[in-house]
Amino acid sequence: MLLDSDDRLRVYIIWQPILRSDDRASAERRSREFADDRLTCFWDGNLLTGRLWQRILGTQDVAWDVYRVYRADADWEKAPTRPDFWIHAFNGVLAARLKAKVNELRP
Repeated sequence: MLLDSDDRLRVYIIWQPILRSDDRASAERRSREFADDRLTCFWDGNLLTGRLWQRILGTQDVAWDVYRVYRADADWEKAPTRPDFWIHAFNGVLAARLKAKVNELRP
């Protein structure tokens, strides 16, 4: 995985039908490629999460291929909050920037 083995880290992947080839079966196949217990995958066939993140992040379109990082004390009791850091996958050098931000926010 991209990040070290810190057991406090949690990763959630939400697959959505953005491209013509995106469907639940494809998402399930891709999810099996990950062998990290800290990672949980979900399927959102109705784009509910993409539309929610569009509002939270203020993006022009449904949010997809967006990586968000939160501090450990982020409050998610009522609703998702704006992340401490986020980046779109099409923004170059994604992996290095994401890893640096996670390490920066680590207590």
